[in-house]
Amino acid sequence: MAKDQHGCRFLQRIFEDGSGLDAMIIFNELIPHVVELMMDPFGNYLMQKLLDVCNEEQRTQIILMVTSEPGQLIRISLNAYGTRVVQRLVESIETRKQITLVKTALRPGFLNLIRDLNGIHVIQRCLQCLSTEDNEFIFEDATKYCIDIATHRHRCCVLQKCIAYSSGQHREKLVTEISRNSLFLAQDPYGNHLSNERVPTELKIQQQIDEDHTLTQLANSNSRTN
Repeated sequence: MAKDQHGCRFLQRIFEDGSGLDAMIIFNELIPHVVELMMDPFGNYLMQKLLDVCNEEQRTQIILMVTSEPGQLIRISLNAYGTRVVQRLVESIETRKQITLVKTALRPGFLNLIRDLNGIHVIQRCLQCLSTEDNEFIFEDATKYCIDIATHRHRCCVLQKCIAYSSGQHREKLVTEISRNSLFLAQDPYGNHLSNERVPTELKIQQQIDEDHTLTQLANSNSRTN
């Protein structure tokens, strides 16, 4: 039923309008099949809905299922339907256990993910939703594979986002690697966007944002004490 268009919609309505007992029964029936459903043309919609309505314990169960085998979460992320569910998963994880399981499962496949049109969206969602600390594996591999990423139409945009979302040593290492290859990048149609002339400008903008944020905090603190 979950792989059928009408059946999928029916099950989604139960999650929305049915009783808690009904939802729990369906969850227990679905949990052994979450991997195949995530990559199904209709089942992926049901899995996205499930991630929206499930509790933390159920979400952890889902994560344990999709990370039970090495490379499994990466394979789902590379799938045209699976990438949607993994992005929703990244948006919804909150506990330290959930975050650790997901980033540990994704880390070995960074290069495969960023080279794939579906996988690259998962990397971008991590940058947007996870903390700087939890995105450390992205910043490290982005620095390691800087040239490969910077000289591709889609990947170069992700590298720009890595600069924006990183901080401290992670940003410093990334910018240093880009600057070290600035001459080569300047001659590439996509890499020139990250040439040595562009990076400092991006950093100045971010530094200004950081300074403005600090000044605002100080002003708010002063207003509370006065």
